[in-house]
Amino acid sequence: MSSILPRLRWLLVAGLLGTGTVVARPKSLFTSAVTYCAPPENILVQELDIQYFKENASVVFDVTASSLRSDLKVALALNLTVYGMQPVSLDLNLCNLASAVCPLPLYNFSGFGTLPLPSSFSSKIPGIGYSVPDLEAFAQLELIRVDTGEVAACVSATLSNGWSMKQVAATWAAVGVVLLSIVGSTLWAISRARWSAEGEVGMWAEKEAWRVVDVITFVQSIAVSALLSLNYPSAYRAFTLNFPFSLLLNGPLPSQTAIDNLRQRTGARLSDDALPPDEYVNRRASPYNYGQNFALGSRFPITQSVDLGGGAVYTVSSVNSTGLVGKTASVAKRAFINPATVTSENALAAGVPVYVNGAGVATANAFLGVFFEWLVIGAAVLVVYLAYVIWSRRGRTGSASVDEKSGSRGMSRVSRMLHGMALRLSLILVLPVSVFAMYQWTLRDSWLATLLSVLCILTTWAAVLWAWTTLAFDSHLPVEGAGRWAALRSSAPTMALYTVAPFVLALFVAFASRSGTAQVSGLIAIETLSLVFAIVIRRRSRRAERNVLLNNTSTPTSLFTPVLPPPTRMSITLRVLRVLTSGLMIPFLEHLSIRPIPRTVIGIVAAAVWSLGVVFAFGCVLWGLVRLVRRKRAGGEVIREDRREVEEGREKEMGGKVGVEEVGQREEFAEAMPVLSRPQAQNTRTDSAQTTYYDAHTGVTPGQLQPQPASPGGQSADYFHAR
Repeated sequence: MSSILPRLRWLLVAGLLGTGTVVARPKSLFTSAVTYCAPPENILVQELDIQYFKENASVVFDVTASSLRSDLKVALALNLTVYGMQPVSLDLNLCNLASAVCPLPLYNFSGFGTLPLPSSFSSKIPGIGYSVPDLEAFAQLELIRVDTGEVAACVSATLSNGWSMKQVAATWAAVGVVLLSIVGSTLWAISRARWSAEGEVGMWAEKEAWRVVDVITFVQSIAVSALLSLNYPSAYRAFTLNFPFSLLLNGPLPSQTAIDNLRQRTGARLSDDALPPDEYVNRRASPYNYGQNFALGSRFPITQSVDLGGGAVYTVSSVNSTGLVGKTASVAKRAFINPATVTSENALAAGVPVYVNGAGVATANAFLGVFFEWLVIGAAVLVVYLAYVIWSRRGRTGSASVDEKSGSRGMSRVSRMLHGMALRLSLILVLPVSVFAMYQWTLRDSWLATLLSVLCILTTWAAVLWAWTTLAFDSHLPVEGAGRWAALRSSAPTMALYTVAPFVLALFVAFASRSGTAQVSGLIAIETLSLVFAIVIRRRSRRAERNVLLNNTSTPTSLFTPVLPPPTRMSITLRVLRVLTSGLMIPFLEHLSIRPIPRTVIGIVAAAVWSLGVVFAFGCVLWGLVRLVRRKRAGGEVIREDRREVEEGREKEMGGKVGVEEVGQREEFAEAMPVLSRPQAQNTRTDSAQTTYYDAHTGVTPGQLQPQPASPGGQSADYFHAR
């Protein structure tokens, strides 16, 4: 087991960071998105595909366009921008290149061929540009009229090297961690209702069942960190697009067409189509980084003209140059038909629109997609509830003639288990439902979508309140005379930790979208205060458990089952990582004008921190399952040992031994009873000075520890000094 766990962790890190299978591929750059940078008035571009191969410094291009004016003589101006710098500017008069394109023919024309470039051009492209993930580079092609100097056509094309931090393997790795945490939580909840006696181990079993909330909310935080109005580097945005499932985006039901039809019938006014972010993002943001005045360092030279003379012969024909036949065949052809004209008016707004469109969901469809996934989950919960009602009625009928009290106790345990699952599920749904429901109110799109958003958020919060109060009223505090509100008050701090923080975060994401500074400040404040609050709750909880049991002069009271256990070490560790990553969002503020390369490095570091957190959560959940297997084996021994103690106590009370026949009948009856209906024996350990403290986290009493030799200071190394 010790040799397998490290391998699994490193594989998970590789998957989360988007490190796919290394395949042999030529070092090349190719177009990934094509748009007009000016309204097409003289020339229409139907198709544009450009690929540059480093090995022989050649460009393979495929262009289909049509001229709308006669006698249109143009010159070509090509500017290459890489991470906000323009190392190359190419000027080429088409009339000096080929007479067939001067003037441009007044009909559709297409060209497919190769263009070898001199070393003075290829040397301007750094080698890291062929391997860095999510390259931030674009080429702007302008056709300028020779006679008037006007721009006849302008086309922008983003470039890619084929490497990206958005990987299917990363998504499935995260899904696997989430599913494993769900399975582990479910098994722990069932185990607690199945094997543990009342007061067996205190809270550690309950904490294992609650790990799923910490794990899933951590994964949700990765996606939410990309919903702010910031200038994210392309690498970080691609990384966060591995986790839209945690926010209930991109679910299988229903189709986007069904959502479009529903919106159109209820007063929709926004577009139904999901727009590619690389095409419709603001040109001041990544991957364009156009027109920024960088505050750090000096800019590289904007223009370096390249001489294409020297007797070089260029052809525009449907042939491939030598050495490129195999390479071009291995690269899939990308056809960009009828590029869109993107201006500041129709560009995607930063924040939620860029992220949800990158996930393949239109901005106006985001909430309805979440809502239908929420309905599917609600239907599953309803099915489980109906099954439990039917089972409980049959169970009561079957056990009434045998032992009605024990049967009701068994039902109470299952009911508490299901209520705990419902509370955990509701807390997991709070963040995505609150974010997209509130953001729907800012769109003013479909009246039905707005109405459903109100009902959805109210129902989710009502489910949280119902499950919490039900569990609290069912709890038993170890304080005599405590009212039914005592458990509610005792669990209020932990409940506030799980509910107030996501609610306030949703407010910042939805209603502060015009100020990235306000959103980042709110995120840092929320995560920092949550961390401090979690540490305080954990320390106070441990002290309260100790005081309750140390101040009890009679037989130690069985520790009550808390409604919500205090934060665990895993929870606090994940919150520390969330504070670190929220601080790393500061360089993404647009008004700071941080250069693209430092922003990209910071984005990759933030992605690595998130990945380490997921791997750490995976290890904790996996170790919890190992502990579950061990607990299962020891559970029967604990119950049998407690049963023997009860029998011995009964014999002492009766002043003699219980008949062998009676004991045998009672054991046969206990074995024949349903597992969940068995009466659970109380722990009746004798009181002493060494057993008045019961550690709620380890299930160990001082009397169970072996006596230790005295310390050098003369003090006995008893339990209190040992811990």
